Amino acid sequence: MTRLLLLAALAAASPESDCFLGSLPPVAVKDSAERRRAVDACTELIVADPTDPRPYFHRGEARYVGPPPLLGWNEAPLFDIRVADDPDPVIADYQEALARAGGKRKLRQDGVAWLRVGYLHAQKGAWQDAVRAWRKAEGFEETARPARPRLFFGQGRLV
Repeated sequence: MTRLLLLAALAAASPESDCFLGSLPPVAVKDSAERRRAVDACTELIVADPTDPRPYFHRGEARYVGPPPLLGWNEAPLFDIRVADDPDPVIADYQEALARAGGKRKLRQDGVAWLRVGYLHAQKGAWQDAVRAWRKAEGFEETARPARPRLFFGQGRLV
């Protein structure tokens, strides 16, 4: 029985898994069978190995609907775009991925995750949390440039 579960987990962890899709259609989760399959596949991987940060990140990505992280969300006409139907589970997935990353378990998209966490907090109106997340995104080379204007925008909302 244990071997069967291990084989199923290994098969699900393959690059062909629905969890690790490279791009998802730009529609709400409830409107996309592809996104639902990705969420389900990632959940199976999380159950099989809860220490791996990648399925958490990819499940958050499948639940995340909105601007690409490097697009100028803080510029018109994207001020009011929704980035998730319900931001809380998506925030939890990204934060879990970030918390579990480290050591042998690397997450190559740390900066992207922090940018998205900032978007999600901004959607909720939690500007202090958004600013904290964008500050962390600023610390990564690949996301430092797009994080700066968001950080400035978020700090302006706090004043």
